[in-house]
Amino acid sequence: MRRKLKAANNRHTLPLLTGILLLFPEVLQAQGISSFELMQSEAAAEIMAGQGEEGKPVKCGFPALIAVASEQRAAIPGMQRVRPPLINPQTYLSPGGDFMLHYTLDGLDAVSAEDLNDNSIPDYIETAAAALDSIRAGYRQRGWRDPVDDGDGYYDIYFEDLENFPWGELFGYAFPVEPSTMTPPYTSASYIGLENDYPESVYGHSPLASLRVTIAHEYHHAIQLAYNLPLIESEIDHYIWFAELSATYHEDIFYDGINDYYNYLDAFLGAPHLSLTETRGNHMYGAALWAIFLDEVFGPDSNRSLWTLMADDALRPLEAHRSFLADHGNSLLKSYRHMTIWQLHTGDRASGYYFPEGSGYPSVKIDTLSFDSVDITLPALACRYYAVTPTTLTGGTALMLHPSQGSEWGAGIAGELPGGYVSGLATSVLDTSAAAHGTSVELYDWTDYTTVFEWAFTGDNVDTDYGLSVEQSARIETAHSERLTMQAFENEVLELHQNYPNPFRPEEHNETYFAFYLSEPAPVDLEIRSLSGRRLWSYHLEAQDRGGHLYMGDFGIGWDGRDSSGRYVPSGVYLMIARTRGVTKAGKLSVIR
Repeated sequence: MRRKLKAANNRHTLPLLTGILLLFPEVLQAQGISSFELMQSEAAAEIMAGQGEEGKPVKCGFPALIAVASEQRAAIPGMQRVRPPLINPQTYLSPGGDFMLHYTLDGLDAVSAEDLNDNSIPDYIETAAAALDSIRAGYRQRGWRDPVDDGDGYYDIYFEDLENFPWGELFGYAFPVEPSTMTPPYTSASYIGLENDYPESVYGHSPLASLRVTIAHEYHHAIQLAYNLPLIESEIDHYIWFAELSATYHEDIFYDGINDYYNYLDAFLGAPHLSLTETRGNHMYGAALWAIFLDEVFGPDSNRSLWTLMADDALRPLEAHRSFLADHGNSLLKSYRHMTIWQLHTGDRASGYYFPEGSGYPSVKIDTLSFDSVDITLPALACRYYAVTPTTLTGGTALMLHPSQGSEWGAGIAGELPGGYVSGLATSVLDTSAAAHGTSVELYDWTDYTTVFEWAFTGDNVDTDYGLSVEQSARIETAHSERLTMQAFENEVLELHQNYPNPFRPEEHNETYFAFYLSEPAPVDLEIRSLSGRRLWSYHLEAQDRGGHLYMGDFGIGWDGRDSSGRYVPSGVYLMIARTRGVTKAGKLSVIR
């Protein structure tokens, strides 16, 4: 079947390749282009700039191949027939019958010949085949489509020496071979290239761990090509961004313990001032946190729902986001506001909420800020955090944001308690219709905190047709104010007041009660934590009415001074915490025994 297709395609190859061969004169005799040659093109080099320069392997060659395919409109009959040229190639069909693995035992591309079960198939190849079958079953179980069939009834996997690619060591790639549809959304068959041995000294994990996590990543790209393939250059950046964060996210879905994506989080959390949709360097791999955030907030099918919108409605990635979030009563601006709170809760400030693995992440980058005003410039969907040390003045602090042009902006403020716990969270958003008025957030009784965090963020300020980022400017003004005291304001969703009684003597009082105020009906989560941040007790309240509440539980039961194991906590100072709708407030209480 493959031989017949190639012969038919070659009748049209020469005229369509004329322009391409100006870029690749070395393939004049090849009547096609290999993945290695494509990834050395100018378009590929531009999209992969900065990868491999941080001492980390390049996670994926897919962005380079998509960039070239887009530049050339991918109209290259025969291109899919130029497969990796292995010396003395051998094949192995996976036990599930869905994957044909192509490998060699000779030359630079050779895999290890180790064969402990003595069945003439290298153990490395058998392990890869088992992982491929398992991953395919896992994606199917989660409702994903299968990759586009190239006509031979199985999916091709090639094992090569990927340690000598133009930008450094490469984990793997998925190669879109040729559009299989002629109208948007385009789809494409593909094949996958994997490293032949994954030395731990280069890739940072055991060879089999690197192999498995790369299979999960690259097979997701193969699936993506069954949903949508961009063939217009102006669409490529946002597609690559979303394709890579989606594939990286699914590494963690199927192989949670490997955590290779941790290695790329510095590029993301260390540069929050870059757009969420940035594709340079390793930023887009760290943007897997966006997919984790969406699935945690909107449900485990969020990522697949976005790809389905890109396929069924031929939407571009950001258009799909707008549609999906609107269906959930949200917007990109408000969701990104929420994301900036999650990013703050990383590293030492991670808690049991927000990112499930946030304590293993690096902390988001936070700049220092005095009380002087500062001008900032941010692209769309970006933020900048500042840390301010409270003075001894009584009162609080307010952050005021004055955009210099009509666009979407927002501001946030929070305090850090001993142990790295973040409290007093407040955020405000500003759409284009209110740009002239500015926006502000305030933190009360700021002397309760060791550090005050303030940040500004931008919304979806991108062109809806081409997804081009627009530079925005704003002025931040920070000033202390003695007029700010702890009290309930109508514009505050949640205010937490002192517990009663305080100090709390368990043997005398039996229970102590939370007191809080809601400006609108909302559910509330209550907690008691140690000053180091360890959760001792928690309780979830379903939607509570607007107004003041002295919480006594469903049957008049407050906190009785015991931890989750039923033991009384020792005398000391503890944190009492209340949360609702992205707002967290905390205070201190004393226990005396």
